[in-house]
Amino acid sequence: NNQAAFQAQIHLWLREPDLARRNFVGLLNHAAPVYVWREEQPLRGSASARQQGDMPHISATSEMVRYLRHMLALEVDTELRLLQGIGDLELSSGEPFQIVASPTRFGRISLALEPEAGVGTWRLRFRRDRGPVPSSVELPLRLGGKLKFDAVNGAPFKVENGRVQVAPEAAAWTAVWR
Repeated sequence: NNQAAFQAQIHLWLREPDLARRNFVGLLNHAAPVYVWREEQPLRGSASARQQGDMPHISATSEMVRYLRHMLALEVDTELRLLQGIGDLELSSGEPFQIVASPTRFGRISLALEPEAGVGTWRLRFRRDRGPVPSSVELPLRLGGKLKFDAVNGAPFKVENGRVQVAPEAAAWTAVWR
């Protein structure tokens, strides 16, 4: 149903990324093969060019976009959790992820998660513009099943309770998983 993306965001908030992914992918599986809702636009080459269904599922589409942003950057009260929804499925394409100047309660943030060619390493570049300092900035200790956290460059950090805590006052830094 069109609430699956919303439910997926709740699972991210609860630190359940596998359930979040399962809900989100399940929602996409109900979309057309090109991951758009049939009611929004007819498929190219279909026998019928007219729209069908009860309405364009704009609410479902907007929740999809919000989920994608939240899997990269999720605000939970005074915390900023980064990459919480990134797993093997997302990494398997080898394609980078990026958000640019996304508004948060802590100021605009930009991040880019990119693979390093041929070495099996992923690097996150993070920048936060002026704004209130979050109480914590958190990264996962693992990205998917294979990549382990290696280091943060440009900011103090500590590993605590299976998570990486980056100094929240640091406005720009880079993290690496190998």
